[in-house]
Parts: sequence; structure tokens; C-alpha cells
Amino acid sequence: MQGAVAERDPPGSYRSPNNNPEGTPIEVFDEIRNGLPTDRSQFYDLSASFYRAYRKGS
Repeated sequence: MQGAVAERDPPGSYRSPNNNPEGTPIEVFDEIRNGLPTDRSQFYDLSASFYRAYRKGS
């Protein structure tokens, strides 16, 4: 399945439901999902910093 993107909710520990008020608002994840089809390269920039791919030796 090349090119398929899983559309599902982010893990509960990242979201900000009532039991995790400091979590990331779901709107942030919605914006990422909506932006993927139009600017996929920007998603990889986000992923690299999230996974610390800029570290020496990575």
C-alpha cells in the first residue's frame, strides 16, 4: 500500500482531553493531517526535529 496514510486519532497522552489539560489540542493534529496532502515535505521537516534526526551521528 504505497502512499497510504493512516487516519486515526493521536495517542491519548498527546491530546488534551479533560484528563490531560496540558496535552496538545486536537486542532494541532487536525492541521497536520489536513496539511499532509498539500505539503508533504514540510511534514518530514517536522518529523526530523521531533525524532531529533539533526543530532550528530543520526
